[in-house]
Amino acid sequence: MSVQITGNEVVEFIRNRCIEIASDASGWVSLFQELDTKAYWVRTYPDSQMQGGGLPLLTHVSAAKAKEDFDF
Repeated sequence: MSVQITGNEVVEFIRNRCIEIASDASGWVSLFQELDTKAYWVRTYPDSQMQGGGLPLLTHVSAAKAKEDFDF
């Protein structure tokens, strides 16, 4: 089971605890690293059919998965 943060909590979590590491070409999927723990998080918009992309979803991923998906 993966750890996830949803909705408006995503914005606060990113603003207060993370830095952006990378994003995909579309700009709809971004990788963040938590400053204190060095954990990796991926922000997506699973309801992209909604106006503005819907609410964001932040999912914890392993360092290996982050490096594989974002090639950094």
